[in-house]
Amino acid sequence: MRDKRFISEIEKLSPVPERLEPGNIEKKLYEKKRKRISVRRRIAGAAAAVAVAGTGAFVYLNNSHGDRNFERKTLDMEFSDTAAAKAGMLDEGRLSEMGLKTMSYDELYDYFNMYGAVQTKYSHIDKQGGLVFDFGDEENDADGTMSVTAALDEEMTTGAEHSKTYLQETGIDEADMIKTDGKNIFFVADGKLYAIKCDGGKMENKPIDFKALFGDEYKDMDVSELYLDGEMLTCVFTNSGRYDYTCWYDDTRSALDNYEEWSETTSAVSFDITDIEDIKAINSLSIKGGYVSSRMQDGKLFMTAQTNITPYDTYEKGGVPEFAPVYKSNGEKHYISSGDILVPENYSYVNDAVIIAAADMSKKSEPTAIRSIIGMGGSIYQSYDRLFAYSSYYDAGSDKAKTKVVAFDTTDGILLPAGTADFDGQIMDRYSLRYKDGVFSVAVHDSRYDEQQNYLYTFDRKLKELGRSESFGENEQIKSVFYKDDYAYAVTFMQTDPLFAIDLKDPKNPEIVSELKMPGFSTHMRLFTQGRMIGFGCTADENTGRNTGIKLSMFDVTDSNDVKEIAKEEISYADEADISIYSRAEYDEKALLIDGEKNMIAFPYTWTDYSDTDRMITHEGYRFYSYSDEGGFRYLGEYYDTGIMDYDGIYESDDIYEYKRCAYIGDVIFIGSDSGMVSLDMESFKEIDKIKF
Repeated sequence: MRDKRFISEIEKLSPVPERLEPGNIEKKLYEKKRKRISVRRRIAGAAAAVAVAGTGAFVYLNNSHGDRNFERKTLDMEFSDTAAAKAGMLDEGRLSEMGLKTMSYDELYDYFNMYGAVQTKYSHIDKQGGLVFDFGDEENDADGTMSVTAALDEEMTTGAEHSKTYLQETGIDEADMIKTDGKNIFFVADGKLYAIKCDGGKMENKPIDFKALFGDEYKDMDVSELYLDGEMLTCVFTNSGRYDYTCWYDDTRSALDNYEEWSETTSAVSFDITDIEDIKAINSLSIKGGYVSSRMQDGKLFMTAQTNITPYDTYEKGGVPEFAPVYKSNGEKHYISSGDILVPENYSYVNDAVIIAAADMSKKSEPTAIRSIIGMGGSIYQSYDRLFAYSSYYDAGSDKAKTKVVAFDTTDGILLPAGTADFDGQIMDRYSLRYKDGVFSVAVHDSRYDEQQNYLYTFDRKLKELGRSESFGENEQIKSVFYKDDYAYAVTFMQTDPLFAIDLKDPKNPEIVSELKMPGFSTHMRLFTQGRMIGFGCTADENTGRNTGIKLSMFDVTDSNDVKEIAKEEISYADEADISIYSRAEYDEKALLIDGEKNMIAFPYTWTDYSDTDRMITHEGYRFYSYSDEGGFRYLGEYYDTGIMDYDGIYESDDIYEYKRCAYIGDVIFIGSDSGMVSLDMESFKEIDKIKF
């Protein structure tokens, strides 16, 4: 009953070269007492083998462009068949200590069936859609490597002084809608990517036509975010890719009409942008699933997607694992080995799964590692040698929300399970987490019925709990967290805005050492200059807690035991019921441009006047400030577009779009929306040039 084409995709096992024999890999695994796992960057296949070995499955990922189809047995290998297990790095016992296990696909089917997650299905997948990229033979260096300038090495940057993406952790690059190298700006608008040549304030728009690069396969793809690493641009794409189903029937079932199922795809493609008039594709990686998040470290991309693993009653044990998670590398389709699928013990939230893939985007090669975790959603946080996937879930036993965290060692691009933790409460966002000097810290909001509490937990590098703070901000919710040195700063809010300083010098005893109360609350905090921390958020009514506008706060954190708010700037219309103002930076922190060295603070805003009974007037723009201890926040200027719209949604003037990002090159500011980009003089904030998309 199964599609012969489907079976043929896994009929041939590629031979394992001598350098990937378990004995040879084993020698590499224990060099330097595992402080570093030696994996040569120029042997992408070996890196993949070591990574897969970490969870007990071995798949030889050939680095050539020939037939890479596998027999089914490569999807279900035992721990004893891996070098890592023989070396004692990881076995079933160690996984069990972490609260994890792996299963064969037959066992996974039984596991899903036990929780009622197996569904009736009257058809099978006819794989005509799905993961889309398929490159021809691009020419790289002899070893398949592209020479790439390190973006973090400022001495190698030839462009003018320019703004950079704010990074939560030094050395861990983050994607954004806007990137600049001091010469060009790359900007994502309405799912499309634009390369903009900048000559002072003059702009020349160079839309990047991915359809021309990829053909019709691009038609359903949207650019989501970007990385810029020297002369390599990496784009993260998302789409809702169509999977066509064709019917089949037997004596007990009637024939069904063909139907379609929509399934999201997350893809990353790297490009050589040495000449933006002649952009070349380098590498691609696609995962079946919706985009969650990503990070990049030393040219290696760590990309996460969320998918749904649903086995159907048509699955025949010992047969093709139709429900196996899927990925593509440079157009070649692969199934994830069952040994790379981690199942948290005592955790019954099946079907949903997170897939995490690591790949060197500077050359055409297979992923260096790929993992999936059953029952997980949420997001990721990454530090220098650890990646943490986290997800909240409801625990019926305690009748409250809990959080599960799974940690991975990311040394040399691997994803080796390093520990798990479960604790009460929910994580607000990734800024609530930090991993430093072997200590993992996390601030959580814990609520049950009418009781609300907040805690800060600490764990060791294996995610064994070390300590927990006293409850703080009772009956309030965490709004933002910022870590600096040995302290965590947490803002909670219900009607007023307490800012707590928590001393983490003794990880076994996190201690609340300071509390500062004020109206409003900060949704995001950053270090501005030494001893000065800036908070961006909302003004609020002290009696009702209702948001009334935008607020900037400057905190003196020189003495963390005595934190002070030394300046504030409020843009509030609390007394004017017909006027409202808000900023997308309240929920999208990358819309902020905060640069202490440049002494610039910029944020987007939307101002609307509803006083006219027939129409409303809206301003969409950016405001700019500087700061000094002597004068506090100083308003520098602003830029905005004006739109007039009736209450039926009809614009009387040109449609306007919300400005999403701000960057600078030299003394020129650039602000972008889905409709276009504007350049401004940094002194006068007057318009220099404006282009439309």
